[in-house]
Amino acid sequence: MDDFHIHSTYSDGLDSIDNLIKRTKDFTMFSITDHNNIEASKKIMEHNFITGVELSAYFLKDEYHILGYNFDANNKKLNDMIKEYNYYNNEIFKAIYKRIANNIKIDPTLIDILIKQGINLNKVSITKIISKELNNQDLYNVYDNYVKKHCQNITYYYISIKDIIENIKTANGYLILAHPFISCKHMNTKTIIGKFLTHGGDGIEITPDSIDKSKEIIDYYNALYSIGSDYHSDIFNKNNILGINTEHFDNDKRYLKNIIRRK
Repeated sequence: MDDFHIHSTYSDGLDSIDNLIKRTKDFTMFSITDHNNIEASKKIMEHNFITGVELSAYFLKDEYHILGYNFDANNKKLNDMIKEYNYYNNEIFKAIYKRIANNIKIDPTLIDILIKQGINLNKVSITKIISKELNNQDLYNVYDNYVKKHCQNITYYYISIKDIIENIKTANGYLILAHPFISCKHMNTKTIIGKFLTHGGDGIEITPDSIDKSKEIIDYYNALYSIGSDYHSDIFNKNNILGINTEHFDNDKRYLKNIIRRK
């Protein structure tokens, strides 16, 4: 059992890293890949953990998510890149939260506590604060009633694919295109993966619902791959299960786990 794509409360997951450590203690290998946040990678020291992150990239005139793995979480250039990204996007969600807080008469300064804790601001994190302030109202109801209308047509800040590849490689990490059959909307998936590999990417992610399609592309490019659930919470998606049985991949030298073990 492995899982290379897990989110914690440092981005838009609902599980703390302590809870995730307990739930993955019997996994062969796992990684927490919070959106544009490597705080979990700096704190977790378990023998079966590798550093991870999911970065928001601007590539081929569209948004893609790039997974970085097994990098040095203290690398200065990587940290500076992520810090710059979060500065701009935190300002967007800070303004949204304060607008909502003033409208419904809750404490507008609570958002600053999250920022000081190193937690990224996003739709989930501000929904959680509002829910708590409204006597733990249902998260879905809070999002629909208070947050959703403020988060439409937002212009996000993205990191260039060039900077992501350069900084993850400088930190001695691997680069994987996340959930390619979801991300690749405006161009043939195989073509986009080829361009990603040409730019310096290492491979793609296999998700539970894309095994056959992914294996075909992996064989075509002889690319590396990771395997991940994109787990966020048992609440958000009942079908989103933490951990994947990888016995059919465990002897493949292209599987990221085996590459890391050989280093």
